[in-house]
Amino acid sequence: MILTSDPNYDRWVLQRRVYRRSNKCSWKTISAPMEFGSAMQILSPLPLETYRLMSGIEDFFAINSIQREE
Repeated sequence: MILTSDPNYDRWVLQRRVYRRSNKCSWKTISAPMEFGSAMQILSPLPLETYRLMSGIEDFFAINSIQREE
């Protein structure tokens, strides 16, 4: 699990790694915004190296949007 935003936000989305190149990745939003507790219940059985939680950045809240690390 990678928390890339401020944990004080009340809305979180779940992202899945869709592409990896060296130490950079692309992440796809696969859930609607939800509360932290609900997001953790969904995240807990998933492989932590390929999923993460993201909050506080409204651009990444649309389902199927992709964030590319640069």
